[in-house]
Amino acid sequence: MKISRLTLILLILTLTLSGCTNSNISDYDKNKKNISRNEAWIEDIDYLTKKLIDMHPNLFFKTTREEYQNKIDTLKKDIPKLNDDSINFRLNEIIASIGDAHTNYNPTISKEQSMDEKSYPVKFEWFGEELSIIYASKEYQDLLGMKLIGINDIPLDDILNKLSTAMSFENREWLKYKASNDIRRESILNHLGISNKDKIVYNLEDDNKLKINKTIDAIKYSEIMNLKGLDLKDIDSNRKKPVKEDIPINSSNAYWYKFIKEDKIFYIQYNACLDYGNDSSLPKFDEFSNELIENLQGNIDNIDKVVVDVRNNTGGNSSFMTNLSLKIKDAIGTNKISTYTIANRGTFSSGVFAIADLKKNLNATIVGSETGGNVIQYGNLGYIESPNNKGVISYSMEKYDFKEYANLQGDGGVIPDIEIKESFESYKNGIDDCYEYIKNIQ
Repeated sequence: MKISRLTLILLILTLTLSGCTNSNISDYDKNKKNISRNEAWIEDIDYLTKKLIDMHPNLFFKTTREEYQNKIDTLKKDIPKLNDDSINFRLNEIIASIGDAHTNYNPTISKEQSMDEKSYPVKFEWFGEELSIIYASKEYQDLLGMKLIGINDIPLDDILNKLSTAMSFENREWLKYKASNDIRRESILNHLGISNKDKIVYNLEDDNKLKINKTIDAIKYSEIMNLKGLDLKDIDSNRKKPVKEDIPINSSNAYWYKFIKEDKIFYIQYNACLDYGNDSSLPKFDEFSNELIENLQGNIDNIDKVVVDVRNNTGGNSSFMTNLSLKIKDAIGTNKISTYTIANRGTFSSGVFAIADLKKNLNATIVGSETGGNVIQYGNLGYIESPNNKGVISYSMEKYDFKEYANLQGDGGVIPDIEIKESFESYKNGIDDCYEYIKNIQ
């Protein structure tokens, strides 16, 4: 599944802004086309939704054509009484109802508008079915480690159900992954009726099961970027750093490797299927992979296991891991070295393709939790731009069956060979449950 720089930008906007903003983004020239604002929107909606039927390989694999068209017709009738934000949000909901996580609607938004988007200055992480605060601005540091059980007295499960109407996702794990970010976004919470102002009340629970309600103010994203906050893992100065956080000096966060001599493990962290061609700040993947293989071969006599960590790899160019897995196979040769890959709900798109290549080419054992990308999924993106408001639909052009390709298992996401649910206590104490399990396999 190839990805361009535009794809990356659109993906970031989709994950962070959830297809809606607080700004009026109608940038068409009504005089030039001599049509009204309402007519321009109707033209856009008709163009995008009809074109999508033509371009997607199987648009109605989950919903029906009739359901799809009814929602479109209802939206067009409602346009005179809706502002632009609401139209964008409704169109986003229609596209999300298709059920293809790669098919999304993205309104045109400038960098300035994205910086004006408001969010709540905390970050969440899932541990099993519990959503905990792992980062907070200085004002809210007393909330670190607390579990979110609701917002404005709306239970967390109900909030997930509301969010599911506005997100393109394939399975519950990807919904949860995206929700951990979007649950902080003022605009989407307002649109869904979870909140109607820039203050909300988080319903929380501490380690002693004590219920706490905390009012939190939303602030602009531009301000959040400059905030000095605290991460839960930085509270304890004695907390040890697990391998997955111990990035070698001068390495890119996108992908890096390390030989852990005491564990006899050659560890590769593969966070993004991208390289210099997508982002000039990244290394060239061919050069990285050649260096990796040279290091692997240089330590081959002292290695028992190769571990490729694809947790939170949301995709890009799938050919990178296809080629690297074959190089690793050649480097290992006849040596008795076992291969493992670690996955979680943040493993999506070409991240799943990477698992498939590792399974197919190296018979890798999959450790971790169900992936956010499905075993059978649509992908490889194309784009449709509306003529007036310049909104963009990203859509899938191909279908992928990883059960057939590499015998991956799962009716939704990839089910690991060995399921390990990472715990909150382990995160807090600097223990990587998946790595520790692999390390201790005899």
